Amino acid sequence: MINFNRSNSFAKEVFVALIILGNFMILPLHLFASPEASVLRILGYEYVHWYPSNQSFFWSMLSKLQILAYTMLLFCLSNRRYKYALLLLAYWMVYEMFWDIVPWEGNTAKFIIQIVSMFFVLIIAAVQTPLGSFTNNAPCKLDRLDRPKLDIVITFILVLLLVLRRLSLKLPIDLEELNLFGFTISAYGFPNMSNFLGYLSVKILLLVPVVILFKSSKKWWRYTLLAPILLAVLQVKTALNPDLEDIDAYEIVEAAQFLILVLLLLLFLSNTAFYHAKMAQLYQRTYNHLELAIQKRFRQRELFLTKSKDKWEALQKKQDANDAELLQLKQHLEQELQKPN
Repeated sequence: MINFNRSNSFAKEVFVALIILGNFMILPLHLFASPEASVLRILGYEYVHWYPSNQSFFWSMLSKLQILAYTMLLFCLSNRRYKYALLLLAYWMVYEMFWDIVPWEGNTAKFIIQIVSMFFVLIIAAVQTPLGSFTNNAPCKLDRLDRPKLDIVITFILVLLLVLRRLSLKLPIDLEELNLFGFTISAYGFPNMSNFLGYLSVKILLLVPVVILFKSSKKWWRYTLLAPILLAVLQVKTALNPDLEDIDAYEIVEAAQFLILVLLLLLFLSNTAFYHAKMAQLYQRTYNHLELAIQKRFRQRELFLTKSKDKWEALQKKQDANDAELLQLKQHLEQELQKPN
């Protein structure tokens, strides 16, 4: 049986690729903010945040926005049970973003932000879920990871990473080294271990949905995910160098040659997919014409047989019916039945 879904989903696959590439490009935007000022001036209003500079504030917001975008994209394209654990990851990202924007103190304010964050994530999930119904076969059919045990493992990893992130943010601000099972972990170039582990958790939480998408999808747009994977690895590599002060700044330049190759590969694959979609549209039109012609032919035969039946019944009731009329009706029926379907 011919599958015509590809002709309907090609434009939506392009849309998914653009979402991935657009989300990949937003993090360097934090470099346009001031690395010294810690006050935002918008339309005459001053907004004071908790971060040492506007640049670090926007880095934090854009990093969490990236994780949220990849997480919700995986949520709307996945049909596996672990997808509901992704809502927990999305909730924590939204919660931290709201907490950075509205730095309120107190349990009441914290409870309000938690409720707002939960409501916001549920709204996003309700809006994003129909996006997964691009076709009857969703653009990201996770048949490569179609194992219940793996769902449990992925869910456990997501929950564990979130717990570790929350613990890292609770570490003392004067802690510069951490001893774990005989191994000493330093803060490298970061002010303390809380900042260092918080940075690593952001990169790991970004890589988890991206790697799952890459490993699970068979569509051509999966290769767009190589860009954020490569960039995150280079950023972690830079962060582990204690002599460097600038992180998440120039790694995209370092990865430029590889990114150009990825772009060329995507152009080739998307062009191939475009022609396949055009061929599918041609097959669809041909199939529709054949189906219409067959239906028309059967309707004509059904109408002829109905009229012949009525005529036969009329001849039976007719007292002066002769053999010539019966013979003529018989010949017409034989000719119709001998015609090919």
